[in-house]
Amino acid sequence: MIENEEKSLADQCQEKLQNYRKEIMKGMALNDKLDMRDPQSVAEYAQDIYQSMRKHEDENMIDCEYLHKVQKEIKDTSRAFLIEWIIDVHRKFRLLPETLYVTCYIIDKFLSSKEIKKS
Repeated sequence: MIENEEKSLADQCQEKLQNYRKEIMKGMALNDKLDMRDPQSVAEYAQDIYQSMRKHEDENMIDCEYLHKVQKEIKDTSRAFLIEWIIDVHRKFRLLPETLYVTCYIIDKFLSSKEIKKS
């Protein structure tokens, strides 16, 4: 008796989850619908994330001339070698493209705000 009640509760939860996903997917772009299969992509929040990113884009922009303005010891070729190595690691571990973009952003943000000196 209890087993039948648990199954029906589990079935109810599963049905509610399916209805929730169908409702969310109505207004989604095709690529977000395809991403719904991967829970790590948080596709149901994709539009909110992109809107927030666009809103704060100007605040978080990095000066493209920071290597010439801030860094005296680090040359653009040094940054290029670092980014190439990061790309190799990215490929080796088969990470998401977003991981690479965020990594490059963090490196550039740090290098644009702190001068690296030879010791």
